[in-house]
Amino acid sequence: MEQFVQMQRSEEAEKLSQELGYEKILFQDSNWVLLSGKNKRDILQRINECKQKKKYAVYLAVDEETLRFVLEKTAVDMIIGMEQICPKDSVHHLRGGLDEVLCKIAQENEKAFAFSFCDILHSSNRPQLLGRMKFNLKLARKYGLKIVFGSFAKELLEFRSSQDLEAWSRILSR
Repeated sequence: MEQFVQMQRSEEAEKLSQELGYEKILFQDSNWVLLSGKNKRDILQRINECKQKKKYAVYLAVDEETLRFVLEKTAVDMIIGMEQICPKDSVHHLRGGLDEVLCKIAQENEKAFAFSFCDILHSSNRPQLLGRMKFNLKLARKYGLKIVFGSFAKELLEFRSSQDLEAWSRILSR
């Protein structure tokens, strides 16, 4: 299992990651790049730079329009943070950031969706975030999309073991 972390490469992090049961640790900027923003031209340019350097391109969703553009027109590898696009839920349903149309587009273009445990740690409204994650996971599985559960830790104290992330994925799957 791979672990994505949002920190610079360090021997301490690599050692801790191995102790927690990960085969490989991927550091931000060394192995993958986190992209964000609404400027479509800038996003395309940065994704092309990532691909030239043979790094993973991970897009942090900002709004629904840009998310659809990224899914349809770019070579991004993974999308993260879909749950935080909409500030409020509808009266009748959750607004997790994904819908059937976006899932079909992601399926056609072979995109992966990532769920960040670090988002849960820092969330001010955990029940709402977990509900949205559960909703998005159900949609992603319905369409057979690639799913990544990661810690996306920004510091060593946020690291979680591979067993913890597997348990978290089982809980969301219920």
